[in-house]
Amino acid sequence: MYKAMKYFVSDHFPSGLLLHRIDCPQLPSLEERTFIGTCYTLNQALTVASMHFSGVKVCPFCITRPDEKEGQQEYLVLNTPKKPKKPAEKKIFRAVKHLDNN
Repeated sequence: MYKAMKYFVSDHFPSGLLLHRIDCPQLPSLEERTFIGTCYTLNQALTVASMHFSGVKVCPFCITRPDEKEGQQEYLVLNTPKKPKKPAEKKIFRAVKHLDNN
């Protein structure tokens, strides 16, 4: 049985948007991430994130975590995260009928 987990999206420009789990060591602060929902699998969370944001990738720490040996740690440097921006909705312009005052 899968366990539900909270997922977040953050912008790590130029790496792009990254999907993080709640237990990720690289999870940004509250101001720099967007909650996308509680999902059972990483693929489910990626599908939900892709519905709201384009070009979302999974954080390398969230896919697999390397085994840490005593005295050795592997660090992956990510750029400073920012809260991702949703794409602007397209505006539809319609012709306006003007009234004549004659």
